Amino acid sequence: MENSFIPKLSESIYFEQINTEDSESVFFVLDPDKPSWVFINGDGKKILSLCDGKNNIEDISRVIIGKNYSTGIVSLFLEQMKKNKILYDGVITQPTPNTFRGIALEITKKCNLRCKHCYLAAGKKGKSELSLEEIKFLLDSVKDVGGISVAIGGGEPLTRDDCLEIIEYAVSLGLLVSLGTNGTLIDKKMAKRLSKFPIKIQISLDGAIKSTHEQVRGKDSYEKTLEGIDNLIDEGMAKDLVIAFTPMKINLLEVAEIIEFAVNKQIPVVQFPPLSPSGRAQSRWADLVLSTEEKLWFWNLISQKSKELQGDIDLIADCFSMNIHKIGTPYKCTIGSQFRIDPDGKVYPCQCFHFGEEYSLGNIKEISLKEMVLGQKIKKIKQQNITRAISIEACKECKWRNFCGSGCMGNAYERTGTILNTTSCDLRKRWIENLFEVKFSEVANSRKVELV
Repeated sequence: MENSFIPKLSESIYFEQINTEDSESVFFVLDPDKPSWVFINGDGKKILSLCDGKNNIEDISRVIIGKNYSTGIVSLFLEQMKKNKILYDGVITQPTPNTFRGIALEITKKCNLRCKHCYLAAGKKGKSELSLEEIKFLLDSVKDVGGISVAIGGGEPLTRDDCLEIIEYAVSLGLLVSLGTNGTLIDKKMAKRLSKFPIKIQISLDGAIKSTHEQVRGKDSYEKTLEGIDNLIDEGMAKDLVIAFTPMKINLLEVAEIIEFAVNKQIPVVQFPPLSPSGRAQSRWADLVLSTEEKLWFWNLISQKSKELQGDIDLIADCFSMNIHKIGTPYKCTIGSQFRIDPDGKVYPCQCFHFGEEYSLGNIKEISLKEMVLGQKIKKIKQQNITRAISIEACKECKWRNFCGSGCMGNAYERTGTILNTTSCDLRKRWIENLFEVKFSEVANSRKVELV
C-alpha cells in the first residue's frame, strides 16, 4: 500500500470493546452498511481512529511511533482492513435482483394424508387443477425463459395417475427435477419406476419414532414412509434422497435422531423447512410453532451437528442463510428465483407465499410464464425485498440488518398482513450475536488478536 494512500472509515462504523480474561482489550469493529467486521486490539483501534480521510500512512505511523510500529506494519494492517472492507471506499454493495431459475409446481391438492401442519390443507383433489397438457406447456415455458429446474409436489403428487409422465417430460427437457412426496405410495414397483429417472426425491419424515410421526401425519403413515425410503434405497437411490423434517413442538426433541437415521441410511441431505402459518397450521399455530428459545436450541443443535458430520451429510435450515463470513455481501433472500405454482395454476414469487392477490403474479392459465418472469410486478417485489430492511422501522437502525434481511417476507405477510413487519426479530438478532460470540471465542482462544 502506497504511503500516499489516505484511509477513511465510513460514518456508520461501530466499535465495541470486549473484555478478555487477560488484561488486553479487544475491539469488535463493524460497518453495518456493507456489512463488514473484524476483531482488533487497542493498537489497531488507535490506527483506525486516525483514518479520518486526512492522514496518510506516514502521518499515522508518526503518531503511533512510540508503539514501535513501522510504516510497513501500519501499511500491512491497513491493507488487511481494506481487504476486510472496513476502510471506506465510497461503495456500498446493493444486492442484485434474483434471476428466475425454475418453479415449485404443486400438481395436485389431493393427498392420502391429513398432516396437521400442511400449508395447502391438502386432501381432496381441486376442482380446477392444471391438466397434463397445461403442465407440459408450462414446463416448455420454464425452459424457454431460461429456467433450469422444477420441484414437483402436491398434495401428494403420486396420487396423480400421470405423475410419472410429468416427471418424464420434465427430464426430457433437460430440467433438473425433484419430487416431494410423503413416501407412503412408493411400493417396490413404484420405487423401480422412479429409479429410472435422474431425479432427487424429498421424503417427509416428521418423527424419528412412530408415535410422533403419526401424531403429525396420521395413523399408519410411519411404516409406509419407512418402507418407501427402503424401497428407493434398494433400487440404488440413497444418494438421491432428501429427508424433510419440519421442526415443531411435537417433534423437536427428535432432531438428532432424524439426522442419525439419515446418516445410517447413507442419505446425504436432511432439510428442515420452517413451519408456514397457512392451511391447517394456521388454526393450530400456537400448538405447533417453536418459541424463540426452542428455535435457538434447534439452530445451535444443527449447527453443531453440521460441523461434526461435515462431509457425511448436508443439513439445510434457515439459520444457515445468515452468514457472517460473506464480508461485504448483504443478506439476500431467494424470492423471485423459484416461482410457486399451486394446483390451480396460481403463481407466487416463492414458496413462502400461499394466498392473497397482492403477491400473486396471476394464473398460468391466463398469463404466460414469460410475462410473469419479465413483468413489472415481480420486478417491484424483488426491489421491495432489497430495500425491505431499511423500510421497517424496527430494522432501520439495527446494526445486524444486513446480516439478517428482516426475516421472511412471506411469513411476515401471512402472519401480519404486510411485508413491512418482522416476525422473528429477537430470534434472528440473538442468533447473529451468538455467531459473533462464537467467533470472538475462537479468536480469543487462538490469541491471534494482535493488530488484527
